[in-house]
Amino acid sequence: MSEPLVVEFEFKESDYSEFLAFHSRRSPMVQNARGGMRWIPPILWLAILAYQGLYPNEIALWVAFTVVWVGLLPRYYKWNMRRSSLMIARQGLTRGFFGPHRMQVDAQGVVIATRFTETRNFWAGVQDEAVTPTQILFYLGTHAALIVPKRAFASDAAVGSFIDRVNELRRAAT
Repeated sequence: MSEPLVVEFEFKESDYSEFLAFHSRRSPMVQNARGGMRWIPPILWLAILAYQGLYPNEIALWVAFTVVWVGLLPRYYKWNMRRSSLMIARQGLTRGFFGPHRMQVDAQGVVIATRFTETRNFWAGVQDEAVTPTQILFYLGTHAALIVPKRAFASDAAVGSFIDRVNELRRAAT
């Protein structure tokens, strides 16, 4: 049996916020909700205008409103997602959620330990993996992931070696 991989890192509020931002771009459910937020208000306003009778000034106002709404909503959404996630993080999630973490990866799965908790996740429970510009994610469910900041590694080569070794261990377990 080979030696487990061990990674120690500081998990920060910004890591949580970055994960939520990535996840919101990846999740079909969130994408559908955002699409509705983007197009339903202009459509409803147009329907109200049509019901009352369309006048040239109101049509111009509707066009201007729609351009501004549709154009600025993605920026607003991104800003609001970051702000909300940081507010949640600052209120606290669980003891030890932020701070020092130790991740051990072996043939059985992944163990995450903080000074308050230790959790083992077997490979059968890891549904997916994703790599972002700043994080390595092990999805345990549709909306839950183990998050490893890439800054925990000395170089991009070390990140690549870690990912390769994790994939080897995961394949060996199945």
